Amino acid sequence: MILCMEQSPELNKVLPGNKQEEHTISQALHELETLIGLQSVKQSIYDLHHWISFTKMRQEQGFKAEKLSLHMVFTGNPGSGKTTVARIVANILKALGILTSGHLVEVMRGDLVGEYIGHTAVKTLGKLAEAKNGVLFIDEAYALTRAKNSNDFGMEAVDTIVKAMEDDRDTLVIILAGYPKEMESFIKSNPGLASRFKYTIKFPDYTLEEQLEILELMLKQKQYRMTASAKKIAKRIISRNMIDSPSNHGNGRLVRNMLEDAILKKATYTLTTEGEHELDLLTEEVLYAVESSDRYRVRNQVDV
Repeated sequence: MILCMEQSPELNKVLPGNKQEEHTISQALHELETLIGLQSVKQSIYDLHHWISFTKMRQEQGFKAEKLSLHMVFTGNPGSGKTTVARIVANILKALGILTSGHLVEVMRGDLVGEYIGHTAVKTLGKLAEAKNGVLFIDEAYALTRAKNSNDFGMEAVDTIVKAMEDDRDTLVIILAGYPKEMESFIKSNPGLASRFKYTIKFPDYTLEEQLEILELMLKQKQYRMTASAKKIAKRIISRNMIDSPSNHGNGRLVRNMLEDAILKKATYTLTTEGEHELDLLTEEVLYAVESSDRYRVRNQVDV
């Protein structure tokens, strides 16, 4: 990928800037900054942004254009923000002039691997074409080669992707995502991949406090309120899940699912009980019904 086009807005004091680009990059970086937690992830993206901007600045001053390979690996547990950050990265790369579209195409194994000879190449090439000028985000990428069946075509998808990473590096960025250990093994076992992914960004799990912040944000976005006693139960649900499943407790996904379940319980409670109801208020009764459901019943019990 050869850097060209307009310069980074952060370098406006050195080079003349494009106001539209400045507005766009500011929006993307603001979106990144306002994410809850993920400080190490944010710093990695800032570093990438600064390096691209610096390289473009050198090019503007007559230095040799540098070819960039911006393919990345995102590792982390489910719900840790990988897809959200991938969308922001796509927007940043568009704002910096690296990608002309900056859209994100999300795929998993089933979107790439076929069931008979020749089918996989067609499916994979189709998704690569769909992602052209943007970002192809492959979630649980290790599933491509996990099948034990000798007739599995997952490796054909990997080979097709590796070729596209080189042939289309000027118009395509690929992000592989998944669990940390599985992703490490997957990359190491495929030399063609290991040599093409220079950036690995590790997504930490959200703390209890950060998940409660996410809950407050989601409540605001959905125009709901939660009583103090209901919040205590919500905190207990999150805490218990973190203890019961420390390596896979859901993170932001757990918070979203819990809130959606609470809203469903709220609807049922409102329509099946008499009396006045505040339609935007999630009460202790509602959250207790969520906590009592099989989905959130865990082995460990801890009061918070």
